Amino acid sequence: MAEMLATVAALALAASIVVPNAAPAGAFAADAAASEVTRAIRFAQREAVRTGAWHAVRFDMATQSLLVYRVTSAGLQDNTNLVFHPVDKSRYEVRFGTTGQLATVEFKYRTRPVTNFISFRPDDGAPASINPADLGVDLLELDGKVVVAQGNVQRSVAVARVTGRAASS
Repeated sequence: MAEMLATVAALALAASIVVPNAAPAGAFAADAAASEVTRAIRFAQREAVRTGAWHAVRFDMATQSLLVYRVTSAGLQDNTNLVFHPVDKSRYEVRFGTTGQLATVEFKYRTRPVTNFISFRPDDGAPASINPADLGVDLLELDGKVVVAQGNVQRSVAVARVTGRAASS
């Protein structure tokens, strides 16, 4: 009986030390995921202006990933001119999982329902989309929002509808 009490006391002590450390790890992972999202959006916007070509970031909830890509004049993903990460020079794709997960993605353009991508005009870097129906430009109607989570910790990345400025909170 004394051994069981000692074991329970030891486990309780260990749990009291470990549990407070779990929350900062979740916050750190959520912060890291939000930073990845913010960097990808900012990079796509800068590349649109730098190259003079439409660029976008697509968020895929099923695969828990994002992809930065160049957009064709028809509003489709350009598979000929791939976009590479500026640091590791591989295709600019981020897979989430160990560093948080995509919880929600909302980009509402004026003539479309809520979408899972944000694209940028080449002339000024403003958030807009090529409308495939008439090849016109469809502007972002509301501020865009991406929410990432790790456990019960969530972080948001907001994209300003006029300037395309991305900031995490």
